[in-house]
Amino acid sequence: MYKPDGIPGLLTYLETGMSLAMTETVNSPAGPLFLNGTATLIVDWGDGERSINVTDPGAAYPDGRLTHHYPNSGDYTITVTANWLITWQLAGTTGVIPIQTTGTLPDFPVRELRAVARQITR
Repeated sequence: MYKPDGIPGLLTYLETGMSLAMTETVNSPAGPLFLNGTATLIVDWGDGERSINVTDPGAAYPDGRLTHHYPNSGDYTITVTANWLITWQLAGTTGVIPIQTTGTLPDFPVRELRAVARQITR
């Protein structure tokens, strides 16, 4: 599996691949159960920095807005926590269910780039 590297001093773009909203209708013996939910993210970048109340699931460069600056080379475990609030409605009754899910990207490599120049002879 391809695992891209981050580069110290440049923005790293995170793409979670998830939707932060959901709408679902489930048939039940009591009638239709309506579910609507939204999530906010907490991103622990693995270097002591966190992004909280994130409402963007991220995207690849150059469109992504979920970014982080790693100042040093290293291997970082990125943890993304989604805090969901699911509103439900069934047979005239409503409620809210909080749900938390977590995913990790272990050992994300952040490495320096080095340019090597050599003389070209003709």
